Amino acid sequence: MIAALLAVSILRNPDVPEPILNERGQPIQAPASNWRAAGITIGSFVAFAVLLLPAGWIIAGAVVFWGVTVGLGGTNYLRNLLIGFAMSSIVQLVFAGMLGLTLPPGVMGMF
Repeated sequence: MIAALLAVSILRNPDVPEPILNERGQPIQAPASNWRAAGITIGSFVAFAVLLLPAGWIIAGAVVFWGVTVGLGGTNYLRNLLIGFAMSSIVQLVFAGMLGLTLPPGVMGMF
């Protein structure tokens, strides 16, 4: 809700930023956006939303953790995937054991 209101506010009153100048007084080109990183990160959240019910929290959580690390520049894919599985398993244990809440089991519910 707040994000939508901020977006409307920015569209109504766009601020044109003053150019950043270097020590000689020349304008500096702003760095370009990293669309690859943004795409991978957003794609991992979409994959999480699609996989959550059929695959379960542990697998979907590992996918989103792994996708965000790849989007942020991680190159050790296997280690990041294993850490993603560990983190999603820990979250599952905390929710089930300490809070008494269950996350979607998905295929893990068969075991």
